[in-house]
Amino acid sequence: MDILDPNTWTKDFAVEHYNECIHSLWEASELVIRYIRQQNYKMALTGLDRILNGLTIIHNSSYGDFRSELFAFSMIEGTIIASCLEEAPENKCREAAIAMFSDARDFATNTYAKQEMEAVISELKRGMPLSEMRANYNENEIIFMLQDLSSRLKEYELSKKSDGSGSGDLGNSRGCYVATAVYGSYDCPQVWTLRRYRDDILASTQHGRILIRAYYAVSPALVKWFGHSLLFRRLWKSRLDKIVKTLNEKGIDNTPYVDRQTD
Repeated sequence: MDILDPNTWTKDFAVEHYNECIHSLWEASELVIRYIRQQNYKMALTGLDRILNGLTIIHNSSYGDFRSELFAFSMIEGTIIASCLEEAPENKCREAAIAMFSDARDFATNTYAKQEMEAVISELKRGMPLSEMRANYNENEIIFMLQDLSSRLKEYELSKKSDGSGSGDLGNSRGCYVATAVYGSYDCPQVWTLRRYRDDILASTQHGRILIRAYYAVSPALVKWFGHSLLFRRLWKSRLDKIVKTLNEKGIDNTPYVDRQTD
């Protein structure tokens, strides 16, 4: 088995090497973002295929529910196929896009998302020109979604390290859920600042520890349900930016940080 190639994974391998597999998928998602920025869509699609294959294997192993991630990655791949591959035959792009949007519909976690995917599939089957999809293609929105998905994969990996269960449940992770969703990475100057504040200041007092526990009781669900929303990220970013600026002015570092181990 090749940890870097999800096409070689089996269910047993994914369970035994859960953390390494998730890390590999996270690296693949970061690479896809880079390819899209370079407008290298063929390589981006290769990376997306690997991610989807790997997530499907882990999901089917009952080692974590990745339905929402499978929905999002399938939708992104369908959008790129239909919107960006102008040099490929239109009929092939149409067929491939319909297949990906069908997968997304099947993995959708709510009725509205299923209806949205069904509407796109119907339009493509009726012969909607792909040029219309190209006109509506927004590369920045796709990259923003991929950054969010990448950060979530990173958090799944972190949850394995922190609780040892490997279940993919974020509830026991020490990740900065809201900040990671807002800034797109668990490892960036703003989140480093907030993690230091959590470990060095809040965790040192009883009231601070109560606040930390309350945050981890609420924030995973908050991000799960609303973290995909651009409005959610914009709303929180302005507030977090002010907090981070204040903390930096008070001397809390924004350099690379390793979380303090807790009992």
